Amino acid sequence: MLLIREFEVNELVSFDDAIRAVEDGFRLLGSGNAVNLPRRRAIVSGAVLHVLQGIVLGDYRVAGLKTYLSARYGTRFVVVLFGLDSGELLAVIEADRLGQLRTGGRLCRGYEVHGQEGLVGDWHCWCWYSG
Repeated sequence: MLLIREFEVNELVSFDDAIRAVEDGFRLLGSGNAVNLPRRRAIVSGAVLHVLQGIVLGDYRVAGLKTYLSARYGTRFVVVLFGLDSGELLAVIEADRLGQLRTGGRLCRGYEVHGQEGLVGDWHCWCWYSG
C-alpha cells in the first residue's frame, strides 16, 4: 500500500497526466465502464464530511473514494484506492493538490472541446502556480 503525501503529488502527477486522466475518465463513463456517484455529505454543527465514490474499469480496474472534512480549522482531502482484481488497498493519497490538478485538467479539456485552445496555456500557468 502506498501512502502518498501532499508534497509528493506534484512529483508524481504532471498537469498533462491530469488532462489525460480526465479524458480517459469521461470516455470510460460514456462507454459504461465507470461509475461516478454523486457527492454525499454528513453535516453537523461546525463540520461537514464529504464523500465521493466510484469504480473505473478499462486498464485501471480500481475502486475508490475521495473524502474531505470541512471544519472551522480548514479542509483536508484524502483519496483511498482499491484494486478491483485483488481487493487490496492500493493507496491512500493526501489529495488537495490532486484535486486542483483534476479541476484544471477538466477545465482545459472543456476549453479544447469548445474551440478555445488559446485559454489552455493560460490556465496551465495559473494551475501550476496557484497550488
